[in-house]
Amino acid sequence: MSPSTATALEQRLETDGVLSLNQSELDGFFDFQARKLVHLSGDAALRRIRAGRAGSSLAWTELTLLSSLMS
Repeated sequence: MSPSTATALEQRLETDGVLSLNQSELDGFFDFQARKLVHLSGDAALRRIRAGRAGSSLAWTELTLLSSLMS
């Protein structure tokens, strides 16, 4: 997902409070957020979350909540 697309989605989420994404878009958005928030790829961040090794910072909390929407 391009940074401009991800930024537009962030703004839409901020404004509307909800997003409707397909699985591919959600994966791309999660990857973008992980790279921005914890400087890891989405796959690496998801592995840490699923292994119970997510950090305790607000960034990890945000990613953990977002990961609950992923299959």
